[in-house]
Amino acid sequence: MSNHVIEHVHNVGNYLSEISRILKKNGTLVISLLNVMNPRFFLGMLCADLESKLIEFSKSKLDNYDKAGDHINAWDPIHFCNLCASVGFLLERYMPVEGVPFPFNKLFKPYVNIRIDRVKNLSYTMVFQFKKVKNIVINNND
Repeated sequence: MSNHVIEHVHNVGNYLSEISRILKKNGTLVISLLNVMNPRFFLGMLCADLESKLIEFSKSKLDNYDKAGDHINAWDPIHFCNLCASVGFLLERYMPVEGVPFPFNKLFKPYVNIRIDRVKNLSYTMVFQFKKVKNIVINNND
């Protein structure tokens, strides 16, 4: 079980490879992480002055990086499945959870629980259940 850890890990290939090493063949990995395919993320990308905001963000992180609190990785469901398959895991189940996040605004609640499957896929948090089917070792330079 890995709960909201992988978005804080610098070398995710090594992280998943180590999980694979200690997990028995056909063992189960349950992993939860944030989903970048949500309105709060992609609406933020529509900012008119994104470049200057990114430059300021970069400057602030040089002096104030917090490994425990700052996310350095983010995935959508397709790219995360690709990553996990590349180290020997087969997806058994995908669960969008925690509601769909909207930008912080008085008009919207922070998370809206929507029962429409296609919209539910834009949830803030994703939970995956994988089965280990291959033992693939990732080296530091991979």
